[in-house]
Amino acid sequence: MQHAIITRMKRSSLGDSFAAFVNHPKQIGTIFLFHLLFVAVIVVLNKLIASFFPNDQVQFQALLRSLQPYFIFLMLGMVAYVLVSIFIYSFFKYCIMDSISELSECHEGKKARWTEFGFSRLGSFFGLNLLIILIFSALLAFFSFLFIMSVRVEYIVLIRNSLLLLIGILAYFFIGVGHSFFFHGCCARRSMVKTYRLCVEKAGRLIPLLLTTIVSAGALWMLYLGVDWLLIRLFGKISGTITAFTAYQIATVIVAFLLAVLLLTFNQVYFFRIVAREEQKVY
Repeated sequence: MQHAIITRMKRSSLGDSFAAFVNHPKQIGTIFLFHLLFVAVIVVLNKLIASFFPNDQVQFQALLRSLQPYFIFLMLGMVAYVLVSIFIYSFFKYCIMDSISELSECHEGKKARWTEFGFSRLGSFFGLNLLIILIFSALLAFFSFLFIMSVRVEYIVLIRNSLLLLIGILAYFFIGVGHSFFFHGCCARRSMVKTYRLCVEKAGRLIPLLLTTIVSAGALWMLYLGVDWLLIRLFGKISGTITAFTAYQIATVIVAFLLAVLLLTFNQVYFFRIVAREEQKVY
């Protein structure tokens, strides 16, 4: 009985994803590297843009007032920033998804690639991400307006936070599943259609992932708190200087980053394996 349960767990999407995740450290290391490069590029981009604006709040507000006659150009600049950020995300996620595709193939011992690596589909992938963001931004704006007009003032904050959480979870699932369908050879439109069917019509398939994410996030948070406690003890014994505090901050950021990437990567592997089974093209 116990052996049968273990065998069934191993053959489930969750067990299959866990095995694929832990047995291929090379691909996982590559995925971690792409996440790190993505964060580095975003930080550099924001630093570069921030360098054009004064740090002082009063000076910043004065600059905005002086730019009011050029409001249209300012808005165009903001739109350009959003588009560039989405493109950067698309580029690195494209590389990450290719590594996950390779990981899945290696897990099944197959040599043939379902989609050969190349940037010929990067434009379509960017379009897919842009479409997902536009859809969920429109949903958020619509429901926010609806609740603001119909909900009592004292409940607005609670409703807003609940709405953000719900739409955030739904968007996260759409992105993970949509990217997986795309890397199974679907175009952007077809990826969205199949993602809707899996996330809405067959939502039960994703419940184990949601529960696993909640439990894993809690466990990783407890691990982070434990490491944070150890770091406080370690750097507290060194000295109370600014140098020790800076080292502590850097160490906690690194730990938080590694744990977050660990969870995100496992979830994306899980998405990919579910879609592979859904497509009946398990590598």
